[in-house]
Amino acid sequence: MKNNIFVLKSFSPDELQSFTGWSLGDEAVKSGAEESGFLLDTFDWLLWQAECVLFFSGSFLRLYRNGKTVSAEAVSAPKNYEDIPEGKLRELVRMNTSPRILEIKAQCAIKTDCFGIINEDGKTICRIRLSTVSINDFSCLFAELMPLKGYDREGAMVQAALEDQGGKRTLRSPIVHALRKSGLRPGAYSTSAEADCAPDAPVADVLRDILLKLLNIMEQNEAGAAEGLDSEFLHDFRVALRRSRSAFTMFKGVFPPEEHAYFRTKLSELFSRTNSARDLDVYLRKIQEYRTLLPDDMRDDLMPVEKYLARSRKKEHERIVSLLGSAEYADLKAEWRSFLSHETHTEEGRRSVRDSAAEVIKKAYGRIYKEGRDLHGESPAEEIHRVRIGCKKLRYALEFFRTIFPEKAADGVTKRLKRLQDALGAHQDYEVQREKLMYYTEEAAKRLKKPVSMSLASGYLARYLDELQKAEREKCLELIEDFVSAKTRGLINEMLK
Repeated sequence: MKNNIFVLKSFSPDELQSFTGWSLGDEAVKSGAEESGFLLDTFDWLLWQAECVLFFSGSFLRLYRNGKTVSAEAVSAPKNYEDIPEGKLRELVRMNTSPRILEIKAQCAIKTDCFGIINEDGKTICRIRLSTVSINDFSCLFAELMPLKGYDREGAMVQAALEDQGGKRTLRSPIVHALRKSGLRPGAYSTSAEADCAPDAPVADVLRDILLKLLNIMEQNEAGAAEGLDSEFLHDFRVALRRSRSAFTMFKGVFPPEEHAYFRTKLSELFSRTNSARDLDVYLRKIQEYRTLLPDDMRDDLMPVEKYLARSRKKEHERIVSLLGSAEYADLKAEWRSFLSHETHTEEGRRSVRDSAAEVIKKAYGRIYKEGRDLHGESPAEEIHRVRIGCKKLRYALEFFRTIFPEKAADGVTKRLKRLQDALGAHQDYEVQREKLMYYTEEAAKRLKKPVSMSLASGYLARYLDELQKAEREKCLELIEDFVSAKTRGLINEMLK
């Protein structure tokens, strides 16, 4: 018989004795002092999404995952995985949160006592661990039944007694169960802007709703991007902005031409002003990985490039802070929200969202088909990149409107598209990273008297990136061929019919 955990409203030793005839031991087998501290997670609850809960008590960290716990010493709450001592816990946090920072999500206290159940012969036939988990103002009582070898029948009897007291079995760890019931909303943050509408709803209304959701996501990430605590705030801000531009552009005729042109230009300008900061964020992360690709005696030669990136990132962050705190940005947001809150649209905006979305998806796929079918091994990188841009637009359209098309066909198309996008993204990354590496190296060299060793290391790395890109190109071409095949076209037609 395995251990089982029960959620209880209260626990009565007298009722247990009345039901089984057995008593609770006079003293706790193991009495745990109350542990109090904080639950830590990322802004977007990445640990929670990975079925993990991280508890910091003031002297240790404990990660709860799949009914098991991993602990490590910690005298202060870690800001990210790098603040956690080397070991399994650090690796689990790194895998699930990097590059995000950790923040306090809630106060938490855990009180645990373990008792033996004594039969009429004075023998211990099983143990019960009673735990009270308090998260903010919410508390929950748990009893974990731990049967002992040779006493399965007695264990089953105690289990029946717990169920008689209203115990409900849970497969989750007490802290995970308590967090779920506490009223907090782990995972409430989402970057999704999926349409929630009937297929015959006017497309203008649906688009406004999607664009307002995206504006809200941008605003949720402003503070984090301005503080510069981790790079994902700016990343999510930019993704929401890029999706807004894409949705606005794809449905060109839905809004009056003058307003459409005005906001399209403004959103594009805003996006451009965040490009450099994002490029530097990506490269600062990548440069650590790139060092490991170099021969041992060349690894330190890239240090001047790293220092240049860090200095440049600091300046770009100051520009981001200035931009997000400016009256110009506040005015643009106010204008954009006001526009999206009023029913301003053309006759085209009265069409059903299903008809309009189907037309947009057909057009986006048609462009991928036209530009992708003639690609070959010697095609310029910019031609492959154009297919990538087309894939992004199609992906956004599929995500926005997936609820109004048959789920099975839509998921089939999206699955193929994701595979292609991953390969196209890697191909373009190698292209950009090689170009950026040479640019950053030239800039860093301006501060050095002897930049030769740095230039040699960058040259070595550039050739390596070139080889990686060539290998990725072959994969891209295979996946493009699959995506423009009759089978994928059949899936699209099935989805849109």
